[in-house]
Amino acid sequence: MSALPDNKTVNNLVVGLGRTGFSVARHLLARGESVSVVDSRSQPPLLERLRAELPAAVWLGDLPEAFSPEFQRVVVSPGVPGNTPLLARAREAGAEVLGDVELFARQVQAPVIGVTGSNGKSTVVSLLGHLAADADTRVVVGGNLGPPVLDLLEQKADLFVLELSSFQLESTNDLNADVGLVLNVVADHLDRYSGMDDYVAAKARLVAQSRVAVLNRDDQRVRAMAENAEQCIFFTEREPGPGEFGLRQVGQAEWFARGDELLAPISQLPLAGRHNALNVLAALACLEAMGRPLEPVLDRLPSFRGLAHRMQRVASDDGICWINDSKATNLGATQAALAGLQTPVILIAGGQGKQQDFTELAPTLRDSVRALVLLGEAQEEIAAVVPSDLPIHRVGDMEAAVACARALAQEGETVLLSPACASFDQFAGFEERGRAFIAAVQAGEGGP
Repeated sequence: MSALPDNKTVNNLVVGLGRTGFSVARHLLARGESVSVVDSRSQPPLLERLRAELPAAVWLGDLPEAFSPEFQRVVVSPGVPGNTPLLARAREAGAEVLGDVELFARQVQAPVIGVTGSNGKSTVVSLLGHLAADADTRVVVGGNLGPPVLDLLEQKADLFVLELSSFQLESTNDLNADVGLVLNVVADHLDRYSGMDDYVAAKARLVAQSRVAVLNRDDQRVRAMAENAEQCIFFTEREPGPGEFGLRQVGQAEWFARGDELLAPISQLPLAGRHNALNVLAALACLEAMGRPLEPVLDRLPSFRGLAHRMQRVASDDGICWINDSKATNLGATQAALAGLQTPVILIAGGQGKQQDFTELAPTLRDSVRALVLLGEAQEEIAAVVPSDLPIHRVGDMEAAVACARALAQEGETVLLSPACASFDQFAGFEERGRAFIAAVQAGEGGP
């Protein structure tokens, strides 16, 4: 189509009809505003539901070549790049271009903790939801994890904890979060960004829109964001300085600590992987920034069980531990998973590479992995950088990967699915990939 038709009753254009686009349309219509939706796909996933439930005009197919000035506001879904020509023409025409998180920020009445980072967001958001909730505090979590943010406004909450992707932050200008947490920044989504500086800048937008920034002292890119923070609390895997959260060695045990104050032994953490200790420190720093007393928070720590597909213990048989870390869709996530394990590892990896530089993975493979099982589109990219003395086994699907790993693994070792890649070459998402791994492990299909 060449242009969207002029229509004086329409003032909102929603770009993208996925979960976010549907929630935006429903939210705006409930406020008495008019909505049109455009999607480049001929059959977006929520098309029939939209037509059945909402009085919104819909245009499908190629995005329009011209922008109608009748639209005063354009709400863009996270999957739509900010440099899409339609959005550029909307800005030129003077229309407001924003995302659903910005709309949420204009309506929310309760405090907000925003969480971003390349890895660990979902775990930390869920952990914060678990630790902060008590008889007097209703905590609602969502965003990039769980329900879209505008759907959260329908719930009564004393605190919102939002997982925020770089895509969402691109179109958010005035979140005004009480706390903004940046966990880490490693190479990811470079098929969307012009380079690392562009990607880091998107993550850093959260710091500028938060009253207190909670930042990873050990990550150079994240630490540099403190320059633009109104107030800052650091967390670190090392010994903390005054006012910081970190780890302290006491005899044979390590403790979570705030400055010189010991808080709890890390043995209370039920999750596998040392990186999860860092996640706990980040969560504690956020709650400190919110003025929450930490003693009752620490009492709830042992009961947190983590997320499916993130360092999830699947089985332990014949002295072999099987761990599902399917949510590890980039190099940093897999590096963190391997660094947190103390046993020799049979690693199952591969999928869609997302233009990552896999040479960064080689030192971790050399230190932690006894054998490597590769599947998916990127297996040759990964194989090209593997240390020459590391055995490589190429397979076609997940059942074959698990069977191969079962034949290789020995007592006292761990079989870890941590792909370092996206899943869309063979699966609908990392969840389906993780379920396939679990099913194959539980089926006990062995043999080389």
